[in-house]
Formats: sequence, C-alpha cells, structure tokens
Amino acid sequence: MDPCRLGAAEAARRIAAGELSSAALVAACLERISEREGTVRAWAHLDAGAALAQARERDAEAPRGPLHGVPVGVKDIVDTADLPTERGSAIHAGRRPGADAACVTRLRAAGAVILGKTVTTEFAYFSPGPTRNPADPARTPGGSSSGSAAAVADAMVPVAIGSQTAGSVIRPAAFCGTLGLKPTRGLVDLTGVMALSGNLDTLGWFARDAEDLALLGAVLADEWPDAGDAPDAGDAYALARTQAPTLVLGGIAIAERHGRRLDEHRRMLAKTEQGCRFFVTQAVYDVTSTKSLLSDYALALEAQGAAPVPIILTFSPCGSEKTLAFMQWLGIAFPRWLENDLRHARDPLETSLALCERVCAEAWEYARAKGIPLGVNVESVSIRKAEIDASTELLARLRRVMT
Repeated sequence: MDPCRLGAAEAARRIAAGELSSAALVAACLERISEREGTVRAWAHLDAGAALAQARERDAEAPRGPLHGVPVGVKDIVDTADLPTERGSAIHAGRRPGADAACVTRLRAAGAVILGKTVTTEFAYFSPGPTRNPADPARTPGGSSSGSAAAVADAMVPVAIGSQTAGSVIRPAAFCGTLGLKPTRGLVDLTGVMALSGNLDTLGWFARDAEDLALLGAVLADEWPDAGDAPDAGDAYALARTQAPTLVLGGIAIAERHGRRLDEHRRMLAKTEQGCRFFVTQAVYDVTSTKSLLSDYALALEAQGAAPVPIILTFSPCGSEKTLAFMQWLGIAFPRWLENDLRHARDPLETSLALCERVCAEAWEYARAKGIPLGVNVESVSIRKAEIDASTELLARLRRVMT
C-alpha cells in the first residue's frame, strides 16, 4: 500500500515497529500533494522542508506518543508558531502567531508532524476558499473545514484538524466522503483557535479510519472515554424502565453486517433481553443477507425457547446513479447483479420499485414460515420529487404484498 493511504494508527504502528520511517511517510504525503494540489487546492500553507525536518527528528528519537511520526493537517484558524495562521482572510495575510494553539501543542507532544495548514472559509464563516471536492472538482467540498476534509479524503494526509460552530466538520466530511467527528463542546481546549461563537465553537477532526477518530480524541482531550467506558445500550433501556415505563424502545438490525460477521442475531437477542421491543433494518436490497439473519434469529429463538419481536424491513426507491452511490456510501449493500440492473435500466426508478417488491415478497414469505412478525418501513434518501413520490407508490405495492 502507498504509505500516504495508511491511517494514522496503522502508520504509527509501522513506524514504531521500524517497518516505515516518518520521513518516508511525510515524503509520500508531499508527493501526493504535488500531484493533486493543483486540482484539490486543500492547503493554505505548506513548508515541505520543515515537515521533512520534523519527520527526521521523529525518526532519530524515541517515540513520544501515539502519533509519533504521523503527519497531521491543521485548519488555518488554529494557531501554529512555525506556520502562518491567516484565518482564510486577506486581512490577516502574513499573520504569524507567537505560540501554538493548545491542540497543536498536544499533537506535537504525541509525536505528530505538523504537515501544513489547510484551507478554511474566511473566518470559518460563509465566504468559500479555493478548495474543490476531490471526488468531483466541479463540486463544493463543503465548509468551513473544507481543506482538512478534502486533504484527508484525497490521501494527502492521514488525519486533519477542523472546527465546527454549526456544521463545519460533519458537512465537509459528508461532502468529501471521509469521516468527521465533532465531539462534545468543551471537551477539547480551544485556546489558540479563532473564536466564532463562544457558545457553539468546537474543535473536530477528520480521518479515513474510525480507529483514528478515537486516537485523536485520546490525544486531544483529557476526558476522552476509553472503549470500556462507553455507555452500554442497556443503560437506555434501564432508564426507560424507571423513568418512562410505557415508552416502547426499538433497536437497529443490519442484515449486511450479519452477512459479514454472522452475529447480528446475537446482538438482537441481547438487546431484546435488555428491553428492546422491535427492530428496524437499514434499507434492504440484499434478500440473501436478510433471509440469513431471519434464519439464524429463528434458530436462536428456538434454542432459547424465546418469542420473536417484530422486525421492520426498510425499503427505499433508487432512481438514479447518484442515489445509488449515496445509498452505497450509507452502507446499504447491493449485490453486483442488482447494481448492474439498476445502473443499466431504461427506467431505474421503476426497476428499483420492482426489485423492492420482489425482495419484500420473498422475505415476507420466509419470515411467515419462521414465525417472525414482519413489518415494512418506506423512506426516501433522495430529495428528488420523483423518488419521494415513488416512496408512496412503493408503500402501496408492499402493502399489497403483505395482505
């Protein structure tokens, strides 16, 4: 794998093991930037020589922390003592802070290499910078942390720092197709970060791997929870029993996850024991995974002598390649043959309705044979009127299937 495509945690492991040098990783990122920056324009300030010098220092010393030798991008509203912080505005052209922001100090203490400053909208507000969406340069990357999201999505850097007052982390992450995390406000020290709203400003970050989101959280926040500290789903059910005993709580079931791990039925049983009264699936197009989940669930119930709870299958119309791509990005699984049928259909919307109808009919008959109560939920993931209207038509068709 090209080193620039490694996640931060994996890169740090390889550096610690002597399988990769920080200098080689930084050089690979800089090479990627040289190839793509003319198109993506994610960086406000880069000093390749200084970044490589930092990397060679990391290679020559004992590991400092969990990000040792790993390059990080920093949004250009976050102060850095060795790079300009111009806040996306000509008003602050040439501004050189006298000290690092608190979060940058933490990154350096953890061994990170500050690769450069990423583009922000002016003052992290509305006026956009030059950054383009790496997936389609004709489209916006979202803002205000546009450069950080685009740089991570385009494999220019493993992780990058952003900020959010309204949607400035989660929006560009979604637009660029990478991961973004906006933690609880106040969890990360904002000293040295340009203020926009004292009541809403929050530091956030971007990564391509979920593991890296947690890694940055542990570096940047003293109160970041360990994996073992995460609240158990049972806490919600216990709270409902004591505070709202008439409240009916449900859970999520993901048939595609069962297809990979073969343990979704165990999750469902555990949630049911805690008080879950029904399950809703994500959108179903893969009937094989759905039937496999129903089968394993029925067998497990029989072994325990337990009764099933209702499972509500979700169906969504898909009337265009853009909707198909968005649904796949959401994690909805399409078997290859079905994806081909949708992409090459003369009328993809009608094709998707017919497919949903067939999947529902097959799952419905199978669930009835297994004694599992089944329901349906129809939702549109598109804002196109034709697909929204098709949701109503699909509901009518599925109602006929199930009567």
